Amino acid sequence: MFCQKCAANNLDDAKFCSACGQPLTLAERAPTLVYAGFWQRFAALFIDGFIVGAASLLLFGVLTVLMAVSGGANVGAMIGLFALFYLAGFVISAAYFTLLEAGERGATYGKRALNIRVTDMEGKRISTGRALGRWFGHWITNCTFYIGYVIQPFTAKKQALHDMISSTVVVESDGKNRGAGVVIAIVMGLILFFAVIGILAAVAIPAYQSYDSKAKVVMLPEQNNPQDA
Repeated sequence: MFCQKCAANNLDDAKFCSACGQPLTLAERAPTLVYAGFWQRFAALFIDGFIVGAASLLLFGVLTVLMAVSGGANVGAMIGLFALFYLAGFVISAAYFTLLEAGERGATYGKRALNIRVTDMEGKRISTGRALGRWFGHWITNCTFYIGYVIQPFTAKKQALHDMISSTVVVESDGKNRGAGVVIAIVMGLILFFAVIGILAAVAIPAYQSYDSKAKVVMLPEQNNPQDA
């Protein structure tokens, strides 16, 4: 069972929280699961993706610097570097989701920001093996062209495909979900911002390249004129 005060996981028959000492009420001993909604999970996944991506890019930068210092900047070394980068990305992602979702709080940092967590079907903490299986389930969901995510709001327990594969659910930590709306709004604002920047770049860069090419064509005859003796 999870403590309402600190979200620590306790034994089912515990009367006091092992982490903070808070008395555990009967409601906590037999919690009513409130399943997380689509936008809560979407915002949490966006935050988690940003964290994993930033860690992977940082590692890629370190590997690039090490390769440059060692003088190994050749085609074979570059191919090996990119292969290592992708492999490290998978390892970082697997470790991040598995260790945090199987941890005491049952949630990644993105899920903590949205006040949600991963549990088994009875609301209990999941094992490391199940958390790893859930991570693999994400890739199966991705292979469905993300339909496995889209079905989540329409299932009885708001499960995505990888939840069904691993027999897990994502629930609200205390049923109140304070501040979740603000976090979702910030995430959607960032997505909209990057989308607008991408559209502007897609329009501006070709226009600039066309202008630059025309400028060079105009200047070319002047550069080829012979100099007066």
